[in-house]
Amino acid sequence: HGFLTINSQPPVNGAPSDDKLVGWGGPGGVVYQKAYVEFFCDSKHLEQLSKVIQARYPYLSYHALNMNGDEKTNRPPNSVIAVTWGCFPDREIVQPTVVDAKSFIAWKGECFSLWLSQWASAYNDETSEDELCARKVIQNIHDTWWLVNVVDNQFTATGENSGGIFSPFRDVIAESMELNMLELKSQLATLTAERDALRVPSTRTTLN
Repeated sequence: HGFLTINSQPPVNGAPSDDKLVGWGGPGGVVYQKAYVEFFCDSKHLEQLSKVIQARYPYLSYHALNMNGDEKTNRPPNSVIAVTWGCFPDREIVQPTVVDAKSFIAWKGECFSLWLSQWASAYNDETSEDELCARKVIQNIHDTWWLVNVVDNQFTATGENSGGIFSPFRDVIAESMELNMLELKSQLATLTAERDALRVPSTRTTLN
């Protein structure tokens, strides 16, 4: 559907620090984390996603960068968001993971380079049209797509609001599918009209 995820984590609201799935830092503490997802997408999908977030999900923060260094975000400049933290006996609050705008910018170069050093290099048979086509697709992603991260700041949400970080993605996909369906219906109507216009009226020969 146009979103290539590379990293994510679910929300956690006060889980024991020795929980087998989300625990860390040793026993006796309580841990928290905000939902987070990092992915690549093209300009069209980024534009749709940013509009949906702005209109319907103001509690979501996003930061997008492309290979040329262009930037799109709804966060303050140089923002730092804690996405994992824990409370432990006789210790200060521990924050092992943050989403840092400066670090994200630094990570951008390495992340984009992997498209060529890891993925494109796997298709090195220049005599194969399929492999040449694959390299062109990967090169286009490297050159034109965006690296994006989204943070759900409403980490305590439950019920209908839980899993909110994926709600705008579902909205974008559903709206794109609806638009595609309308386009297909329009094309079908056009083809049907053209077919009807080309039909030659049948003639009957009457024998006396």
